[in-house]
Amino acid sequence: PDYSKRLVRQNDVVETAARDAESIEGRRNVQLTRSLDGPGANRIVDTDAAWLESILVEVVANAMKHARSKVNVAIDGGGAEATVVVTDDGRGPPAQVRPLFEPSTERSGLGVSLALADRFVRDQGGRLAVGAGETGGSVVRLHLKTIDAQQEKGATGGASTDAGKGRRILVVDDDADTVD
Repeated sequence: PDYSKRLVRQNDVVETAARDAESIEGRRNVQLTRSLDGPGANRIVDTDAAWLESILVEVVANAMKHARSKVNVAIDGGGAEATVVVTDDGRGPPAQVRPLFEPSTERSGLGVSLALADRFVRDQGGRLAVGAGETGGSVVRLHLKTIDAQQEKGATGGASTDAGKGRRILVVDDDADTVD
């Protein structure tokens, strides 16, 4: 697939995806918590934000569907990688995880299977891991390469990636009454 890659703040995409998943699966009385201020917070990734968001919505909504009572979405990691970690307190993944990455004929959710999610993350230079949590449940980790501060400055021309912050706007008006 062709991706529309751009620099995005990982927290923004993760928060939007968590909110969207909560609106989809919120009726299940599962508590969704967010831990978005850890060691990988506010990192910049060069990715297709729409694809990443769709995949995260699917992963979080799936966790909420299979959880008994709680799901947590966290950002972890540092250095050249930031990781989105989604945990739930459900019964956990099947003993053989590999079939989860095979294309599925089952149609539910947004239709973004783990196979498609795995392909997208690998295409972005990252990796996807699914496993059992330390106290049960499932853990899904999306490891994404980040852009360091120097690359970010060069790629954005020194402009901030925060919407509206650090941007200058030139307003031209030919009405003499509006000029101070």
